[in-house]
Amino acid sequence: MIPLYDGIKGLIFDCDGTLADTMTIHTQSWQETMKGLGHDCPIDFPQPLRGMPFLDVRPYVNP
Repeated sequence: MIPLYDGIKGLIFDCDGTLADTMTIHTQSWQETMKGLGHDCPIDFPQPLRGMPFLDVRPYVNP
């Protein structure tokens, strides 16, 4: 275990969606990226991919 620096009493980890709901930002990013690649991107496209590791998502983006 790595010792904490003096004065630090704790850490907060934000597992996406716990403190900040960033799904809107992710959706916009997906839409812009897919459009840039010449693909149509339905508004709800990223919903089924939520929580999946990147390597598991890749086949959906570039079959």
